[in-house]
Amino acid sequence: MVENEVSSAFEILLEEIETAIEELNQEGARQFSLSDHKKARLLLEKAEAAILFRGKIKDLQIEWRTMETQIGSKTLVEKKQSNSKRMSKLKRGLRTPEEEFKTPILETLVHLGGTANMTDVIIQVEKIMTNKLNDYDMLPLLSLPTFPRWRNTVQWARNALVKDGLMANDSPKGIWAITDLGRKAVKVQNK
Repeated sequence: MVENEVSSAFEILLEEIETAIEELNQEGARQFSLSDHKKARLLLEKAEAAILFRGKIKDLQIEWRTMETQIGSKTLVEKKQSNSKRMSKLKRGLRTPEEEFKTPILETLVHLGGTANMTDVIIQVEKIMTNKLNDYDMLPLLSLPTFPRWRNTVQWARNALVKDGLMANDSPKGIWAITDLGRKAVKVQNK
């Protein structure tokens, strides 16, 4: 589906920009350590321009997500008709709670060496959770008709894990990493 390809392209583009920014930062630091301040300043300017460009791409990505909800496989009228039963938020307690996803996320990260691509983690979590996911988890989000609800719950669980210090908050975009505290939590869970 075109919508999924465009969303994936945005993710790939943002990851490449992050890589370029990191390379500029590393080379700038190297030039600074060599006392070549002119080259370091030039690299800093390039990194700042890349950061501004990244912001523009993120804005376009958000704009695309808004458009994506309107140009999906159905027309807007068809979507309204098919979603007429579900025009409000899902009632509390119907979907699998994000708490249920936390341990599978951490265990997956340990299994994958501590750091992994977000997509790889989500694929493994789906395999672990397949018997726990219910019909409500499989329903698409109103805002993203091609995106099952459980995947959004995984993202929220990841945010909670970062907030709790069990996952790194400074990993590159699209990369999830477990912290030492997260590894300890997995060991405690498995005892």
